[in-house]
Amino acid sequence: VRLFVGEAKRIIHAGRSLDTLPLSVPEVYSRYIEQVNPEEPSLPNFMTPPEMLRAATVLAKLALSGDLVPKEFYADEAAIELRKAGWGDPQKLDPVRRLVDNGILVEKGPLVARRLRFALDPIAENLAAVAYVRACGHDAASMERLKANAANAPGFLAAIDLVTSAL
Repeated sequence: VRLFVGEAKRIIHAGRSLDTLPLSVPEVYSRYIEQVNPEEPSLPNFMTPPEMLRAATVLAKLALSGDLVPKEFYADEAAIELRKAGWGDPQKLDPVRRLVDNGILVEKGPLVARRLRFALDPIAENLAAVAYVRACGHDAASMERLKANAANAPGFLAAIDLVTSAL
């Protein structure tokens, strides 16, 4: 609700019509991720909005791995998953650093055992839900398996419902 109201305020402040408000909760989260991302290419670890959304989705799936409940994960695990997704050289572009700098992720612990977590669990749940629902496609059996696996993860289960109604 806070993100939706914030988006409405930004639209009104910019003098635009509220007709441009997001039509779904997953879209609210996507827009939020885009809005906190600076548009200045000279900044360290600059990422375009689609790149940032893609990196956040990779890490959302990691955060929900296993029981589909958002949790902390190690920075080393994040680096491995991001490399698998195409980010090869963190010296040139470190998506984790950009997501931390943008307030999407928070970090804890010493550098050698740095842990990360999404600042808002619903962001992780919705990003992962979009990825998993899209992977299921129109296969009803896959969707039922996904929902069965999420039986003990009410936030993720709600996100699945929101995503399926939005798509």
